[in-house]
Amino acid sequence: MRGRWVYLYRAVDKEGNTVDFRLSPKRDVAAAKAFFRKALRTHGRAPISITLDGYAASHRAVREMPSENEVWKHTKLRSSKYLNNLVERDQVQNRTHARIQAL
Repeated sequence: MRGRWVYLYRAVDKEGNTVDFRLSPKRDVAAAKAFFRKALRTHGRAPISITLDGYAASHRAVREMPSENEVWKHTKLRSSKYLNNLVERDQVQNRTHARIQAL
């Protein structure tokens, strides 16, 4: 973004609609926790389940969230590259759409 590398943290609902997002210069536990805190402030409740890819920092952040706030205690954590395909496919479509608009 504007010549700098940033990571996109994004939450989507089961239909694939973006619920919340955050851009971060780093992809670590602190950045993942910041995203989850932002999502909680925005929506007022923790999600029922979270599906993540295999990146360890995001998993650690979700596991540590209940110690910060009790509302995260009942959130289920799932890991699957296949369940995240909806998110990945949407990102490809967004990049393609941005390229078409730039032409």
